[in-house]
Amino acid sequence: MVELKKESDVEKDVTENESIKEENQNEQKETETTATVSNTSESAPEQKIKLPKNLSFQMTKELKIVIGISLVIIILVGAISYRSGFNKNISTRVYSLSEQYREVADKLEETKTELKENENLLNDLKEYEKNRKELNENLKTKTAELETKNKDLEGINTQISQKQAVLDKLNGDIVQAKGQPITLPAGQFVVGNDVPAGRYNVSGSSNFFVYSSSGRLKVNTILGNGYVGRGDYVCTLDTGDNIENHARTTFTPIQ
Repeated sequence: MVELKKESDVEKDVTENESIKEENQNEQKETETTATVSNTSESAPEQKIKLPKNLSFQMTKELKIVIGISLVIIILVGAISYRSGFNKNISTRVYSLSEQYREVADKLEETKTELKENENLLNDLKEYEKNRKELNENLKTKTAELETKNKDLEGINTQISQKQAVLDKLNGDIVQAKGQPITLPAGQFVVGNDVPAGRYNVSGSSNFFVYSSSGRLKVNTILGNGYVGRGDYVCTLDTGDNIENHARTTFTPIQ
């Protein structure tokens, strides 16, 4: 980079150059005078060489102009070079800072995106944890209800067992009355004519119907221990009742 000189320094340089030129011109004049004297003494016929009087003045003026123009050019070139280099450095620095800013901005956007994704994930985890706690509470509640229902069921089963025991005892307490069992084939029969009125344990393996004398249905069951059978049936037959059975049926008198 060319160093710019101050105006006072430039004027000082010009003054020094002018002094040097004047000294050179004086020496040149002395040399010319000496040469003239020598030439005169050695050879009379030779003519004396004379220099123009204004030559020194012309050279000094032209030299000043050349030096001034040169200095101006040097100053301009230095200024332009300095400004060009300075602007170039600034442009390079600005471009570098712009690139750094762009990279930081891109990284910031990526960080914001990742942060948003992490926030969404955290919200999902919080929602999952909330639902999990609610499900656990519901599970505890349902488990407690199930335990209560199981206890109730155990109580009901106990009651059923007790009732069944009482029923078995009642069935075991049935005492056969005096008289032989009566066996009737499939058909329709009238109590008082075909079967004496009384209380009977009816056994068989078919449908069994009993109608009152007025036609009201008193008994409708299926005898037997098969797939649809309900076992024996205990009933009271009154005089005038109509009996209908679809297979061989036995009537055992009981008290």
